[in-house]
Amino acid sequence: MDSPLTARLFWRSLLLIALLGLGLRMLPLAESLWLDELHTSWVISGDWEGLAKRARQGNNSPLYFWGMKLVVACFGDDEWTLRMPSVICGCAALCGIGVLVRRWSGSGLAGCVAALLVALDRDMIFYATEARPYAAAQLGCIGVFAVTMRLWRDFDWRDVWIWTALAALTIHLHITAGLFVAACLPPLTLAAWGHGAWKRLALMLITLMVLLAPLSLQLQVIYARRPNWSIFIHSGTPLQIIEILPIIPFGLVPLAIALAANALLKDREASERRSAWTAIYIWAIVATLTPIGIAWIGTYLEFTPLFLRRYLIGSQALLFVWAGLNIGRIDRLWVRAIGAVAMSASIFFFHLPDHWTHQRRQDWRGAVAMLDKMELPANTTLMISSRLIEAKDLTANDDGLADYCRLPVTAIYRPEREFRQVIPLRYGASGDLMPWQLKLIAEPQTIVVLEPGGRDTVQVTAAELSKSIPWASTLRILDGNRGLQMILVEPAKDQRDK
Repeated sequence: MDSPLTARLFWRSLLLIALLGLGLRMLPLAESLWLDELHTSWVISGDWEGLAKRARQGNNSPLYFWGMKLVVACFGDDEWTLRMPSVICGCAALCGIGVLVRRWSGSGLAGCVAALLVALDRDMIFYATEARPYAAAQLGCIGVFAVTMRLWRDFDWRDVWIWTALAALTIHLHITAGLFVAACLPPLTLAAWGHGAWKRLALMLITLMVLLAPLSLQLQVIYARRPNWSIFIHSGTPLQIIEILPIIPFGLVPLAIALAANALLKDREASERRSAWTAIYIWAIVATLTPIGIAWIGTYLEFTPLFLRRYLIGSQALLFVWAGLNIGRIDRLWVRAIGAVAMSASIFFFHLPDHWTHQRRQDWRGAVAMLDKMELPANTTLMISSRLIEAKDLTANDDGLADYCRLPVTAIYRPEREFRQVIPLRYGASGDLMPWQLKLIAEPQTIVVLEPGGRDTVQVTAAELSKSIPWASTLRILDGNRGLQMILVEPAKDQRDK
């Protein structure tokens, strides 16, 4: 372990890195919520009784949203309030990873490198500034792995109950965290075998299943909807398993360098210290790669599409633990220092955010503000393309699905003006109106259409609308906001004169 002087340097360095991470996470907090975050705002905007149903409609369990409703009740409903819990969890994960890497490897430098990578990584920043449960679930995954390693050493009752409660909490935050919890079962099984704690392990797993029983309904709904995600989630080649996350630069390349350096520059004393935590190192690699492998196989076999980065939140967090431990595996200090500098520098070349203050592609707040500034007739209809996959099943304008698909303008961003009606458009060919939509606009009227995407997308939608609208009209594509376009449909002059 580091000397007292080195230990003080570690804590001071970690504090500076944590402040850097916090500062970078504060930069985008004031930007507009994007679609997934608007779902959070929509879920908590209703009453407590319907919260669980609204959460399940977006394929989520209600735990995170109950907590967010309490936060909003105490601190108000705005972008900062909705995102701040994720900022806190993200910064806690940063510090936790740094501390754990130092504790396990005995190297403060390794802990600082791991924390610095987390502070700068674009995905970790995004999750930590998103009004969604991913940052909280990542923190839970880190805790689950830490307690798993404690049970590896000593299968005592206190850690048994901590692990069970933490695993259940993490999966309730986001159900895909179950992939990571499953990756922790092999070391738990071997630990129970080594410590003769089979009964404790059985009790852990039975209790966990009981705690997860309320998610059974959600699992049925998600499984029934699995074809929806097949539209945009694909397995690709097996090589994607090590490419979906930066496993090559942070995991495999440093591992190869450490093995080569230790073979060429032998240090018996350092090698003995390293062997003391080899098991933790191996299980960190297993916990990183196993969820990715399971997700790829499930997607490839068309069982359920899971091969998406935001469904691998536990692996993303543990990858940085693995990266830090890679530095700690290098025996010679000067080689370790070179490796630390090289790994820290590498993130600047390929894994920083594209823009520090505008990380969301959709400016729904600006689009709603633009609607309020437009001079429109009193009977104007608003059509909105949410791009929610569930919108492909729309059949009416007065059911729960329609309410769900209107969430971009019924959550935190609500137009001040009253519209005659707000009609959600379906997913895919949104301008090709369905019979029930045509019935709602049978009479000539002014229509404003909000469409996510670029200029090419809105031109296709405008062309579809021009063919669908049942009366003579003129269509204009207006200058929109970032990631959102606007179409103004007006009755032709002869229609207005009638």
